[in-house]
Amino acid sequence: MSDTGTDNDGVTVKLSKPIQFGTQVIEEMTFQPITGRHMRRVKTPARQELALVMELACLTSGQTQEIMDMVQGPDLVEIMAVVGNFFGGSPLTGDMS
Repeated sequence: MSDTGTDNDGVTVKLSKPIQFGTQVIEEMTFQPITGRHMRRVKTPARQELALVMELACLTSGQTQEIMDMVQGPDLVEIMAVVGNFFGGSPLTGDMS
């Protein structure tokens, strides 16, 4: 795979070997930046903890879930760390020190 470009809408990757899927030939894929909306939809054992942290982020920042759903990757990680740190090293943050 080779990266063909990035912009605010995501990253497009041109496949070195196109994929045949039925009658469709996929030659490239465009990936969106990861947002809160994506994170909430991921099926994972930690989903309840993630939902709790995101709900607390909304409540403690005064922002709506719709706004939080638009927060992208690095900012989302920072927000989750800030909210998790309010628990003082609880299992929510993964930091037991």
